Amino acid sequence: MVNGILNSIENGEEVDFSAVNGLGDTELVDLMEGLGLMVANKSLPANVKQQAGAFMNKAVPRIIYKKPANPGYSDPNKRVANSQHTKGESKELSGKALFEARIDQIEDPRIKASLLAKTTTFMDHEIVVCKKAVAGITEMIKAGDARDVGYTNINKAQLPSGTAMLVTAISVEAGVHPGTPTGVEATDCKVVKYTQAGVLADAAIVNGEYDFKNGQKVLGDDVPVAIFTNPELDVPVGFHRLEVPKILQNATDIIFDIKPAGTPATNTYLKVRLRGVITVKA
Repeated sequence: MVNGILNSIENGEEVDFSAVNGLGDTELVDLMEGLGLMVANKSLPANVKQQAGAFMNKAVPRIIYKKPANPGYSDPNKRVANSQHTKGESKELSGKALFEARIDQIEDPRIKASLLAKTTTFMDHEIVVCKKAVAGITEMIKAGDARDVGYTNINKAQLPSGTAMLVTAISVEAGVHPGTPTGVEATDCKVVKYTQAGVLADAAIVNGEYDFKNGQKVLGDDVPVAIFTNPELDVPVGFHRLEVPKILQNATDIIFDIKPAGTPATNTYLKVRLRGVITVKA
């Protein structure tokens, strides 16, 4: 039946999704892999790839909600509704469960198919970047940055090739250089002690805002930096847990800008940490 559905879609024929209801678990995974390959095939007509993608998105809830991870979310329509989850959901579910509930939002069909085929899984991850604070806009993540321990663990503002990440919490910390900066940012950042108190100590920083984007997609716009100074019992000091976690897509620039409300104190440096779950080969 799987080959019949794939062949019909590839031939541009309309296929009723109810045909999927008769598939077992193994057949359903085979179908998802086949659909993923079709969506990624540049030689296929756009209408064929569109129908294949539509089938993939419809089949996602069938796999994820067969055995609900949390009894409180046994109804798929309550657990996934256009990414608008109930307030506090990220405090109740694990990062893995939150990511599984958003597989349909992953844009790279190969990642989506590999997750559903269980050849890819999840692990905890944290993006860390440091920069010298400046008046106007401090670009925390730049396309020209190279991975350097103690400075940043992300290369050229993008996730490792073939991965996607769900950001569930963000931290902003600040500190002052203990001596005379060398002028080499990657070197100077490494000797600063970053703390939440450092944010509170600098009026320009704590009264500022941040913007967060993934390519052209806005994930946070004009958000007060002061949000990171509010204590939250279920996350480490300085972190703010997102009510609606954000997906970072493969091969797409990550942008995180801090906009101080004035001029930061001399030789002030900032550290941003994006915590969450990333995809990895199983």
